[in-house]
Amino acid sequence: MAFSAVSILCGGYFFFYAEKNKEILFISSAAMSGPAKNLGVEYTSGINSYFKYANDQKMLGGDKISFEIYDDQYEPFLTKTNITKAIKKPNIYGVLGVVGTPTAEEAMKIAINNDVPFLMPFSGAEFLYSNNDLTFTLRPSYKKEAERMVKYMTASSIKRVAIVYQNDSFGLAALSAFSKSIANSNIELVAEGVYNRNTLSINYAFNEIKKQRPDAVVIAGTHKPSIAVIKKAADENMNCLFFNFSFAGYEPLYEEAKKKAVDLNNIFITQAVAPLFIHSDTADEFKKIYQKYYPEQKPNSIAFEGFLAGKTIVKALSLSKKRSLQGFIDSLTTLNMQLSNENLAYTANDHAGLKRTYLLRFDKNGSTLIDE
Repeated sequence: MAFSAVSILCGGYFFFYAEKNKEILFISSAAMSGPAKNLGVEYTSGINSYFKYANDQKMLGGDKISFEIYDDQYEPFLTKTNITKAIKKPNIYGVLGVVGTPTAEEAMKIAINNDVPFLMPFSGAEFLYSNNDLTFTLRPSYKKEAERMVKYMTASSIKRVAIVYQNDSFGLAALSAFSKSIANSNIELVAEGVYNRNTLSINYAFNEIKKQRPDAVVIAGTHKPSIAVIKKAADENMNCLFFNFSFAGYEPLYEEAKKKAVDLNNIFITQAVAPLFIHSDTADEFKKIYQKYYPEQKPNSIAFEGFLAGKTIVKALSLSKKRSLQGFIDSLTTLNMQLSNENLAYTANDHAGLKRTYLLRFDKNGSTLIDE
């Protein structure tokens, strides 16, 4: 008779030590309070909804995934403190779902220095896509988002563009992405306006761009300061279009725009994952699972992206030949799966996940997907 347990003969008796079920721990640092709270809560809840589902369905046998989330209020110095403390815990398989670029920058350094994978941050900054053995992204880069904006601007004969961005590495990443994307176009970047992260102090930034009367304004910020810029422009009779990077969050940006009664038809936002109004089996699965585990929260695109990240992690764990950190890394490195109408395929030389970006234009009924 075969046993998976270890047996020891001692004094004529057999003692059987069953192999314990494993805890598979992921840690995160995100804004669970403060002005960017919605991003942290929704993204990490999306991840955790699939983890809870996977545990309940015993997708990993008797092993269970744990997900510990630490509040950093979207401030990188708190991220550094959070991850430095948590990284020493046993059974860590990754730093997962850090929300924001300046926060991801801090967390990634600590993770890599401790030989721990850095996984699926809610950011598209270029440094995340370098060939690093331990960094895996889900969403396309900000450069991909900027290229999608520029494609539409070019087709619409928009030539003079300003940019407003928060004064940190996210803002600079967005500025760099947009600047590179217009390098071979007829579009000119005519003005830059900068404001401080986690504030609504946008007057200086607005005054910098107002002087140039641009055809369009690109905004890299969270939803409230982004709409504050758009509202200020409306009050000052600036007639232009507004293009927001996905970090603002489609649903929060739309709700804030309605609250401030700005012209919805002038507002665009890029999406890093397929909009939920595009039917897919994955979107239906997300809505069902998310509402089960987070009935007090409304399913949205931020949580959906987190759900896709969680689903990717569980798939890699389930396919790993050995339930260990190295087995997980090896499995993730060769993972190939369908994910929300797209194919996600990691290789040894490509740890970028989804490649397609989407452009939405607001209207009174929600938004319209701009065709490629």
